[in-house]
Amino acid sequence: MLKEIEENRLREEKLKAIKEEIGRIVAMPITWQQHLEQISQNYVWLTESKDLIDRLNDVMQSFLNCKRKSTRNRLKHTFDVLGLSGDIASKSKNFIFWLALTLALGHDLGHWPFTHDTQRYLQEVTDDSTLNHGKMGARVLKLKGLDINPWVEFGISHHSDGDLFINVELDYQDEILEFVLTCILVAIADDIACSITDMGDLLKELRKRAPKKARRVFNIALRLAGSNIQVPLKGHISEEMIERAQTQLFSAFANDIVKSSEGKKGVFMSVRMFRAFRILKSYFYNVYLQTQRVKTQRRKVVEKVAVVFTEACSIIRNQDFERTKLGRDIKDFLASVNYYKEQDITVKQIIIDFLAGKNEKKIVNYFRNVKRRINYKLKMAA
Repeated sequence: MLKEIEENRLREEKLKAIKEEIGRIVAMPITWQQHLEQISQNYVWLTESKDLIDRLNDVMQSFLNCKRKSTRNRLKHTFDVLGLSGDIASKSKNFIFWLALTLALGHDLGHWPFTHDTQRYLQEVTDDSTLNHGKMGARVLKLKGLDINPWVEFGISHHSDGDLFINVELDYQDEILEFVLTCILVAIADDIACSITDMGDLLKELRKRAPKKARRVFNIALRLAGSNIQVPLKGHISEEMIERAQTQLFSAFANDIVKSSEGKKGVFMSVRMFRAFRILKSYFYNVYLQTQRVKTQRRKVVEKVAVVFTEACSIIRNQDFERTKLGRDIKDFLASVNYYKEQDITVKQIIIDFLAGKNEKKIVNYFRNVKRRINYKLKMAA
């Protein structure tokens, strides 16, 4: 009971903060046309920032596909969201097409290596529950020198709040409403893309040992979303079947959003069984994440991130940049980023920013080097 009360209180606080942030953007002395011009410039800048986008190819989507040979990564997910958002925005006059593309392309740039497990660790070590990859994504763009549009910053920062700010009262003028609806659209497209592809990945992972109950649950999700594909309760589940089901689900959700967007204020409330779909996805997650293998993998990942984070903090405090590869990379990062506007920047914030530009292979290499140095010191001391 107390937990529910606390969750409702936090929800209300976040909703209030979102409304206030929208209010600040609306109050800015920037015309609708000026916003559009800056948004199109932001999109061009993103398409030319190959290093930012390519990094996502080496950041895994989730622990459902943690094997190195997996094709499911943050880059593939970004293109899923880009395709879904662009398709919907191009079919309805109530969305801003270029804003949808810009938000879709940049929404996951703030993901740290090992995604949400690293995010949870950083929240704990900084004692900041508001720290997330959305806000980090907007910060990454600023640190890289982008003159970011306020709506682009808002949409990227809050793209994980799709189920939350879908309930914001949309009592704005039509021009402002288009910006707000487009930000919500990309947040929902992100959630839909995650839900559909993760459920497919889960079924692939479980297909050799998936119980009938799990397969029935997936079939219910397919029927609710309008797909005529049903997975067999026994036998082999082909990847082709899962891919076709995912394609149908994307199409069904896209058509439903376009159809419901004609009502504007009720734009996303009729998205077909969207919340039910998320509940079904969480069931699959619980089935998979309870396995000992996954628990062990996640514990090892957090250990690697913690060791690298602690070592990086020590390097900055001691100004010991030249001795290790990690130190030299941090020095190069500090040289490439201008912190002069942030007089109160902390060591932890610097490391958080630094890690947001790395992939999982880098973290593993840093970890191995640190452990090698520690073992060498212990050996010499003995």
